[in-house]
Amino acid sequence: MINWTVGDIITLARDTLNEEGTVSLTATEFLALVNDGYFDVATKAQCYERRIQLANISASVPLINVLPYYVFKINYVEYYTENKGIPCILPNAVGHTDIDGYDPQYWFQWGNVIVIEPLPDVSTYDLYLYASCYPPSALTLTTETLDYIPEEFHECVYDYIMAFACLKLKRWGDFVFLYNKYIETLQLKKMEYIKNNADPRILHKVPDNVVVK
Repeated sequence: MINWTVGDIITLARDTLNEEGTVSLTATEFLALVNDGYFDVATKAQCYERRIQLANISASVPLINVLPYYVFKINYVEYYTENKGIPCILPNAVGHTDIDGYDPQYWFQWGNVIVIEPLPDVSTYDLYLYASCYPPSALTLTTETLDYIPEEFHECVYDYIMAFACLKLKRWGDFVFLYNKYIETLQLKKMEYIKNNADPRILHKVPDNVVVK
């Protein structure tokens, strides 16, 4: 895989579009397209994943703000004190689920906050969040690389730029074709590199008896 820089992507896009000048599409417009593609790929593919440690959370605060960590989707939560994963529930299930003790046993995400049920009977506690996040900052220089998404997805940023550059240039047919290609490629890469499908239980279960025929 090639770790493309912003300049590499813009140059390749200009060459492919046969737009060597800066009259139709300026350098500023191309940089904006790179950033739009950068964030769109990270969001749609959920390919920027990280583990976030939330330390010394006050047990008196029911809502935990995850906005400072650029989180848009929490995938898994672990109670650090007991090194134990916590199941996710729907918000309307709170109050209708059995609670055994006062350790955190359930969680759900509500916008930019995470809610823990129940709150532990300690003054502070720690959590690990495994989350899909936005890149923390926009790209501003042509020498920068797309560090916060895997190299396998850099091609998708290029596809996005090509599609929306054609939209700006009023090449409607090319836009439709290239946008469909962008979405198709993105979905294939997400299924191959990001989507985690658990094996069904039957594949790991020892049969009660074996019949030889």
